[in-house]
Amino acid sequence: MPLSATPTAETRTERLPVLALIGLFVVGAFVVAHNILYTYIAKFLADEGLGRQTGPILFVFGAASVVSILLVGAHIDRHLRKIIVTCAVVFAVSTLILALFTGTTVLVYLASAAWGLAFGSSATLFTTAIVVASGPAGDVAQSVMISVFSGSIAADGLIGGALLSGFSSHVLVEVCFVLAAAAAIVAYSAKRHAFPLDA
Repeated sequence: MPLSATPTAETRTERLPVLALIGLFVVGAFVVAHNILYTYIAKFLADEGLGRQTGPILFVFGAASVVSILLVGAHIDRHLRKIIVTCAVVFAVSTLILALFTGTTVLVYLASAAWGLAFGSSATLFTTAIVVASGPAGDVAQSVMISVFSGSIAADGLIGGALLSGFSSHVLVEVCFVLAAAAAIVAYSAKRHAFPLDA
């Protein structure tokens, strides 16, 4: 249903506490996973023998992100929930491919493209979903979400640094998969509140 046909103010108010717990968890897990991957992708590729491919791989990621913005912009009004769930699943799959098939260069490029498609419009998608679901409290929810985005930038450095002190960079990608998969599962399951079917 169109974004203009939003739930009633009473329904939105009832949803807000659950939105804060569920919706922001998805945002946090998704963004932390992205930031870890993006921050340490050069080291990861170098450790896997693909250091010379870092530039082209990041180019593919960036180009796919632009395509994501164009595609999502054309369909966000009618398919908000479907796009969010799809992006979360695609991101999880892309990190899984990176974790399991780094020896196959073509798959690494495909995974990077999928990662870009999943992440490119994530800020717009999550902001729209939270504003629609929270209604009158949309400004507050949006502010909290922005804080989550910002905090995720710091979190990736802390998590990444801690893991690299005792493990290889490959573990970072595995952690990204766990976070991305958790975001996908919760986003799909949150049909009544954070990412409702009527959004």
